[in-house]
Parts: sequence; C-alpha cells; structure tokens
Amino acid sequence: KVANGDYDLAVDCVPVGPQLQSMSQLGKRFFNGPEPCTGYIFLNSTVKPFDNIKVRQAVNLVIDRDNLRRIAGGPLVGQVATSILPPGMLGHLDASQYNPFGSPGNRGDVTKAKSLMKQAGYANGFHGKLLFVGSSTDPGPKQVESVRSDLKKIGIDNLSIKELVYPDYYTQYYEEPSTNTALGFAGWCEDFPSPDTFLTPLLYGPNILPHGNSNYSELNDKTLNNLITTAQQAPSSGADAAWAAANKRATEDAVWVPTRWSFARVVVSPRMQNAYYDQYYENVDFVNAGVNGSGG
Repeated sequence: KVANGDYDLAVDCVPVGPQLQSMSQLGKRFFNGPEPCTGYIFLNSTVKPFDNIKVRQAVNLVIDRDNLRRIAGGPLVGQVATSILPPGMLGHLDASQYNPFGSPGNRGDVTKAKSLMKQAGYANGFHGKLLFVGSSTDPGPKQVESVRSDLKKIGIDNLSIKELVYPDYYTQYYEEPSTNTALGFAGWCEDFPSPDTFLTPLLYGPNILPHGNSNYSELNDKTLNNLITTAQQAPSSGADAAWAAANKRATEDAVWVPTRWSFARVVVSPRMQNAYYDQYYENVDFVNAGVNGSGG
C-alpha cells in the first residue's frame, strides 16, 4: 500500500523476499541504511550440550550465516555479523579484522566444527532432545530449517521445533528460563548509542531474571562481567578499547551465533517530501518529513 501510494510510511513492517527486490528499484523512495542492530541465534549455556564452550564454538563454525542472510533477502537486509556489537558503536570490531569463527564465504566449516565436537567429547554428536524456538512468519521457518540442516552435520539431530508469531516466542519461551529453550532466533537494537545497551541486558550474568529475562543464553561469565563493569567505568579516552575487549570475550564465549548486522528497509509514498533516513530512529526523520497532498 505504501508502494502504491495508499499509505505514506510503514512502521515495523518491511518488504521481504521478491517484494524487497522490487522495492529497491524505487530510487529515492527506498531507504536502505544501517541499523544499530544485531540478529543472532542464542545458545542456552545451562542446557547440555551447550554448557560446553567447544560445542558452542562448533555450532558457531558450522552455521551457514551467508545462507541465513540470503533467505532473509540478501545484501539488502544487512551484513553478515562476526561479533556482537554492531557497526557505528563503541567496541565494534570490523569483520575484515575480527572473525573468530570465520569460514569461506561465511558458509560454515564442517570439518573444523566436527573437530571441536570431538574435543568436547561428542565425536558421534549429541542426540538428546533440544527445544528450538523461532518465528512462524516468513522467512522464519526457512531460517529454522537452514540451522536444523547445519546442526545435523555435526550430529545435533534431535530438535523439538516450535514456531510462533511475534512476540510469543520471546514472551512465552526466550524470556522464561524455566522453559529450557536450548536455542532460538533473536535480534536486538540499541536503546541509545552505547554498547552498555547491548552487553549489559543481554550477557551480563547478574541481570539474569526468572521472568522477563533478556539474557536468553543465561551466561554468567565472571570474566565478561568484570570486563563489562570496567568498560562502564572507563574514561572516554579508553572506552572504545574497553568495550572492544568485552565484545571479544562475549563473542568468543560463543553463546551467540551473530548472524546479521541489519540494514533498514524503509519505503515511502510518492507524496513524502524531505524524507531522509535517520539511523538512530531506523526510519525517516519524522520531524522534518512531510506530505504533499497533491501527490506531486
């Protein structure tokens, strides 16, 4: 309806699949700027076998991140992520310089992943039932299937899959530790421009809650906790390095498989005037944008 001019702007509603490709041809009516967001698959560190860091590292190595991005829409939806903090944020680590679980084309490395499974004591894989929760909305099921197929390559082959509409997979499963959700797709965007709004709610051990929990991996790593506290207290001259150290530790704990640093996909009607993309709001600047009633 926005593309046709019936509506002027969409919020929390983006083009996907073939529609995304057609929207990208709208010139100045299509904005594809970076968002301060990271998409990821979390691994619950309290659920076997993900209580073993080598298993988590194996999962990070075997996942085809490029395929997950392709399923979501390709390069228009973002950059393949190699660490937790997104571009433009203090502590961000450029993918060309830091990719601890790198593989050719970010398509996964089965051989290295199998080696880590063997080191972890799971040479023949892990066949216990694991609860895997994701979105039932496109492209969610296809992404879940991609991960299921990748995990089977290292012998993690007994997934109990539940697919729900947003926000039910968050409120009914991810945020409730008692469900023992082993892994799931999630995403996070900054609340304000600071890595404190990423690492502290998502991976700081003392913030694990029995209900409404946002540390879905239930990670409580004392070293990471201390690095986060140090970064919070660092002077401005040392803040970037302090947060980078915390970012490295969080990434190498491997309780996340960072999948994508997101790009916005914003379409406006032909009536929109003076619309430009604002990265902080992940949409057009509402204050300065207007509508020409004549449609000109």
